[in-house]
Amino acid sequence: MIGRERRDQLRRERELIAAAFSIAPVRLAVGVALTAITGLLPVAFVVAASALIAHAPAAIRAGSGSHAWRTEELYLAALLGFFFAQQLAAPLGEVVRTGIAGRVDGVMRERLMAAAALPDGIAAFEDEAAIDAVRDAVDRLRLRTWGPGAAAAAFLPLARRYVQAVAGAVLVSVAVAWWAGLAVLASGVVIRTGYRRCGARFFRAEAGYARARRRRSYTARLMFSGEAAKEIRVFGLLRWLLSRHEQLALAVVQPLWRLRRETFLTPFISYGVISFAVLAAAFAYSADDAARGVLTLGGLALVLQVGFTGVQVLGGYFANSDTQIYQGMLAFDAVRRSESLLAARAHTGEAALPAGVPREAIRFERVGFSYEQEGAAVFSGLDLTVPAGRSLGIVGVNGAGKTTLVKLLCRLYEPQAGCVTADGIDLRAVRAADWQRRVAVIFQDFVRYEATVAQNVAPRLNGHPADEAAIWRALDQVGARSFVEALPRGLDTVLSRQYEGGSELSGGQWQRLALARALLALDDGARVLVLDEPTANLDVRAEAEMFDRFLEATFGVTTILISHRFSTVRKASSIVVLDGGRAVESGAHAELVAADGLYARLFELQATRFRDAAGEAAP
Repeated sequence: MIGRERRDQLRRERELIAAAFSIAPVRLAVGVALTAITGLLPVAFVVAASALIAHAPAAIRAGSGSHAWRTEELYLAALLGFFFAQQLAAPLGEVVRTGIAGRVDGVMRERLMAAAALPDGIAAFEDEAAIDAVRDAVDRLRLRTWGPGAAAAAFLPLARRYVQAVAGAVLVSVAVAWWAGLAVLASGVVIRTGYRRCGARFFRAEAGYARARRRRSYTARLMFSGEAAKEIRVFGLLRWLLSRHEQLALAVVQPLWRLRRETFLTPFISYGVISFAVLAAAFAYSADDAARGVLTLGGLALVLQVGFTGVQVLGGYFANSDTQIYQGMLAFDAVRRSESLLAARAHTGEAALPAGVPREAIRFERVGFSYEQEGAAVFSGLDLTVPAGRSLGIVGVNGAGKTTLVKLLCRLYEPQAGCVTADGIDLRAVRAADWQRRVAVIFQDFVRYEATVAQNVAPRLNGHPADEAAIWRALDQVGARSFVEALPRGLDTVLSRQYEGGSELSGGQWQRLALARALLALDDGARVLVLDEPTANLDVRAEAEMFDRFLEATFGVTTILISHRFSTVRKASSIVVLDGGRAVESGAHAELVAADGLYARLFELQATRFRDAAGEAAP
């Protein structure tokens, strides 16, 4: 009876083969045909070789030109023909298998990327189980020789070996005796069964170390990271990183070393001894029959050749075929596990978002939220109104929830209590992608794409690049034209020194490009503009000048400004103060200063610091 683990392995293998047939049906059909042909060619070669050996004495006695000699020449020609056919079929089969592997792996990568887009927000990418699965899938798909495609392709040479072994055993049974063919086949099956059992146990255990491998890979990436290279050298962190990487690597491999010894050493010896005993018995009986004249010299040669190759084809191929299959199955499982975990995090409404929303206001209604299930609440009963078509400044001390508010607004997270509405529509009821197209955001940690200036400023716009005039217009609005024109290739300059002819920008210049990207998103249908600490790398005067331009360019657009500098938010139409998970004050700058509350105290504290530092009144 087949055990549960073996049944599970067979089920997973069938699913992979079915997926491969759906992805590359023609290539696999060709591969199956080649499998049958290349599986029978070695057996035909053995038959020709045995016949050549059996008839050699008679041909030599009859001499050159005799009928026996010409028959021997035909056997030799057949032998050479079968040999060269094998040599031609081998590279052709490799080409087909490479095509299958590449196509299957390509589709698996596409499936993984599609799965990454399933969640509406980013919570899934902060879940340890999901991260482990995705990282494991990505790492395994990088190893082209051990990906799902390699596993699917490896079934073909494995099947070819079975065809070869079975055909050879049948041939021995017909030519010699039924028990001889059965013994030859049994010797190969015994050792192959041992290999498969050992391999299945080992690779199942190896799959359990995805988290440890992810941590090890992180330290390796740090050592080759341009961003980390500065601190590694300045703070002398290389020795610590190397030690950490060694510890994490040993945590992965030491248990596998022990398991490998336990799994392979003793069982391999045991199964090998059994296989050798069965094969030796078949050889001994055949040799005895040959000595008594019961078995011809050709028959003995046939048994010897098929016997040795039978063990080799079913047992010795384990290192290549089964390793590829087991490792590829783990990659296939990792992709499917990632899809499952990420799909479980998908939470998207089905309703279409009406055109023009928001026309009236965006409201946070009794919103409660915390990052951890039992962690401290960031918001507890937050009520906040963002009037449409106006600018709103949001301030608060560090940890007050300013950036979290932006993430909730963008549906990167969902409220655990209350709701966020736009013109009275609960945003959870509409398709997340529809709403996210209405919002343009520049986060504190905005992405610096290793791409051209034009691609950094206009990465989307309905899937088409913006025209050059629109890009320059946005750059003018944020004061970026001068330094972009000074770059080696202007808008076509790649913003990374890791590319030939590339350039790097200062922090302030990067922020101006990010702001231009936000402005250009308005041309793509965005109706809400959110700037989360957008000018942290600019000095006070540059920031004030920037926002004068920015607010003028976005007049009539729903704009949310988040900044720790009051010189920025004071220019907004209204201001909200966050504290203790709630909006505790709201109003225009002058009103809040006159109210002498938290805003007024924070403003005065910052103004005093600027006066002390610059010797002049804060703006």
